[in-house]
Amino acid sequence: MMPGAPTTERLGKRFSLRGLLLLGLAFVVAGWVAVFQLRELSAREASARARLVADDVVIQVQRALQASVPLDRLVGVEALFDHRLLIFDDLVSIQLQDANGKLLHVRDRPRGSPDAFSISAPVLQYTTQIAKVELRWRQPSALGQMLAWALPLGALFFLTAALASEALRYDLSTRIGRRDRLVAQACRRILSGRFDFCLPRVQRREFDTRLPWLGGQLRHLSEQSERVKRLASSLRRTEPDANRRAALDQILLTAQVDDLFTKTSARLVDPTADAARLRWRGVLLGLGAWVLVAVLSWIYGVVAALAGFPMAAVVLMLAARLGWWHPDSSGKFGALIGCLTLGPGAMLLAVRVAAPSDFDALGPWGVAGLCAACLGAMVLSWMGVSTGEARTSADSDDKGTDVA
Repeated sequence: MMPGAPTTERLGKRFSLRGLLLLGLAFVVAGWVAVFQLRELSAREASARARLVADDVVIQVQRALQASVPLDRLVGVEALFDHRLLIFDDLVSIQLQDANGKLLHVRDRPRGSPDAFSISAPVLQYTTQIAKVELRWRQPSALGQMLAWALPLGALFFLTAALASEALRYDLSTRIGRRDRLVAQACRRILSGRFDFCLPRVQRREFDTRLPWLGGQLRHLSEQSERVKRLASSLRRTEPDANRRAALDQILLTAQVDDLFTKTSARLVDPTADAARLRWRGVLLGLGAWVLVAVLSWIYGVVAALAGFPMAAVVLMLAARLGWWHPDSSGKFGALIGCLTLGPGAMLLAVRVAAPSDFDALGPWGVAGLCAACLGAMVLSWMGVSTGEARTSADSDDKGTDVA
C-alpha cells in the first residue's frame, strides 16, 4: 500500500459515516413525506371518530326522551360527558343545547385546543329536532404523528445502520482490504528473497490485476529457476573439465540447500479477513436464531420470546459443530452483536409494529429494551475494530505463509 493511503479501517469508517448520514436523511425525508401523505387520511379518520362519538351521545339522550323524561330534567348527562372525555383523548369539549340554542349541559377540558374542529348531531323526537349535541375534536397534527412513529423509525434506523456497518466491514475486509494485505505480504517476502508461496484468488473476475500479475511473475521466476537448474545439471554431466564440474556442483549444491522455490508452495493467508468472516457469520447466526424465536412468538405469543437466548446458544453450537463458525474472539464478538442487540431489537421492533397491544403490555420495559438493543448495536458495531484489525495484521506479518 502506498504511504499515506487510507487503510481499510479508515475507508470503513468513512463509508460508515457517510452511509449513516445518508440513511438518516433518507429516513427523515421518507417519514416527513409519509406524514404529509397521511395527513388528509388522518383528518378524515378524526372527523369520522368525532361523528361516531356524537351519534352515540345522541342515542343515549334519545333513549331517555323515549322514556318520557323531559329534556331539561335529564340526569347523568354530565357523567356521560365525563366518561367520553376520559375515553377519548382527542375530545376537547362536548355540550347539549336545546332547539333555541340554550346551553343545557357542557363539559370541556381545562386546556382547550385552538385547532379543534366542531361536529354537531341533532337530537330528534319523532321527526322534530328538539336539541343538538355539539362537540369539539382535536385536529391531528403532523408533529403528533411523527412522535408516534419516532420510536419504531428510530429503532429501525439504528438497527439498519448497525447491520449495514457490519456488512460493510465484512465486505471491505474480505475483498479490498484482503487484496491490499496480500499484496503487501507478497512484496515483503519478495524483498526478503523468499519465493516459496502462491497467491490466492480473491474474486472470480479480478478488477485489480496486482495479485494475478504477481502470481504470474512468481510462476515465471520459478520456471526460469528450474530451467537454470536443469541446464546446470546437464552441463555438469557433459563438461570434461574437472574444475568447471566442481563449480557446477557448487552451484547446484547452493541451489538445493538454499532453495527459494518449492514444488508445493504455501498459500498466503489473511487472518484479518478470516476474523471478519467469522464475525459476520456470528452476526447472521444470532439474527437467524431470533428469527426462529419471532416465528414461535407469532404462533404461541410473546411468552415464547423467553426462549431467544437458549435458541441462540443451540444455533451457535450447531454451527460450531458443523465447522461454519468458530468461537474465537472475532466469532464471539459477532455472536454477541447478533444475539444480544440486533436479534432482540429486531424482534421487539416487529412486535411494536405488528402487535402494538402486546408491546404496550410490556410497559416501560419494552421501550427500555428496544432502546438498549438499538444503542448497544450501534456501540458494539463500532467497537473492536482498531484493536482487532491491528492484532490480526500483526499476526499475518509474523506468520508469513500458511497452507490454506
